[in-house]
Amino acid sequence: GDLAPLFGAAHQALRPGGRLAVSVEHLDGDGRYELQPTRRYKHTRGYVEATARAAGFTVETALLAELRREGKGWIRGGLYLLRR
Repeated sequence: GDLAPLFGAAHQALRPGGRLAVSVEHLDGDGRYELQPTRRYKHTRGYVEATARAAGFTVETALLAELRREGKGWIRGGLYLLRR
């Protein structure tokens, strides 16, 4: 659930100007993240962007999209392109 360790490690591994592409299942609201019955986490857009910025990234792109079909419906998620 917590993206801070991932973003921190990615920022250290990338050269200046390097990019990281991330997709997450989207969570509406003002929270951070929640574990779902599927055992997958959903993250709010605000949390992803704030955590990326705190790690030193610039958010170049952030958009909502249908990530994949699951059962009879689509899983909505966030697609993010981050630049060091």
